[in-house]
Amino acid sequence: MAISPEKPDHGIIAIEKNKLTFPVLGDFGNELARQFGIVFEVRQQRQEFWKNVFKDDIGSRNAWLNRSFPRCACSALPPCRPVR
Repeated sequence: MAISPEKPDHGIIAIEKNKLTFPVLGDFGNELARQFGIVFEVRQQRQEFWKNVFKDDIGSRNAWLNRSFPRCACSALPPCRPVR
């Protein structure tokens, strides 16, 4: 399972483009990421760099239109235990 802050339309594109075989859940507003302590702020200068150089407006892809994003993280859960 993966968790993403992206809007559903962008999430579907990523699933199809990368041929993912597992579910991708939405974390709109980075609520879960904040609980894990993996949210960071992207400075406006860096966002402008991405937009101008890579033609990628990272802020508009996410459901939460501010400058906070989750860091990449992996967690292993024991089998047969519910996630709450």
